[in-house]
Amino acid sequence: MANITCLSIEPPSISYDTFTDSHYQGANLYVPYGCENVYRWTDVWEQFFDVFELPDGIIDVNADDNDNITIYDLSGRKSAVLHKGINIVNGKKVLIR
Repeated sequence: MANITCLSIEPPSISYDTFTDSHYQGANLYVPYGCENVYRWTDVWEQFFDVFELPDGIIDVNADDNDNITIYDLSGRKSAVLHKGINIVNGKKVLIR
């Protein structure tokens, strides 16, 4: 089944039909370190059976302080957005699946 990663510390507002029932029942939801309970108690996100915290140090790329975020790919090219795979965000590795 699929893995879903949400890097926002505050769960974004979504509607129930954003994901399918099979996602809610079978996908692994990965959230920032320390945010598992917030997601488990937030409307719609609470539908996910399996919620896991990412390791400490993965940052919230949706934070208000976006002016201070720099993203690079593994070839050292600066990017404006995160891509699938490994990204370097403010000097830390971030895996996007």
